[in-house]
Amino acid sequence: MSILSKHYLKILNMKDKSEPDKALEKIKNFWDKVAPRYAQDKIKDMVSYEKKLKKTQSYFYKNMNVLEIGCGTGMTEVFHVPFVKEYVATDISSQMVDLARKRAFDASVKNMKFEVNSYNNLSIRDGSMDAVLAMSLLHLVQTPDDCLRMIHKKLRKDGLFISSTMCLGDKINFLKVVFPVMRFFGLAPAGSVQFFKKDTLLDRFERNNFAIEYQWQPSDKKACFVVAKKT
Repeated sequence: MSILSKHYLKILNMKDKSEPDKALEKIKNFWDKVAPRYAQDKIKDMVSYEKKLKKTQSYFYKNMNVLEIGCGTGMTEVFHVPFVKEYVATDISSQMVDLARKRAFDASVKNMKFEVNSYNNLSIRDGSMDAVLAMSLLHLVQTPDDCLRMIHKKLRKDGLFISSTMCLGDKINFLKVVFPVMRFFGLAPAGSVQFFKKDTLLDRFERNNFAIEYQWQPSDKKACFVVAKKT
């Protein structure tokens, strides 16, 4: 191979490596921008929200170590921390994490840690978590299988993965046209939006070595709440 060819390949490789970083930066910038407004949003379906809270807490115990990916502004996490030993809240958005830290401080929470990072770059040791939570996240990640494999690694044997995921594939397909337009105007996050169907979402859990312990969906227009065990 000529020196010129080697140099050209090096440039191509550098370009390829930078593309994921650019995509993550766009996602981070979007959530940083909407964080203040996001913190003010009211829960639209309080009945379903409270049911998920109570169901999640029914799996918690005092010596439990919990990781949450995509913690947002920390509203839900503050309700969970009294039931566990340690709660690690992570998000790609530094603005979201700043708001979550403030919320934890205002609530006098002592057993909560924070990390600003994408799910695939977390400093959490493999096999160290009793439970991992990802609420309203899986349908927003570009590579859901990679995310599920990472979660599987972070969990101890028989650890739990608790999630809530929009099944947009069960909705009218015009959303596939709407989302790119919304992204163009900065009204939706950059990157891929996954159009899961409920059945294919549950199959994806099982393919990535999770056994479904519990699943609930208030209606086909609502998120699918799943508790799965590492196998």
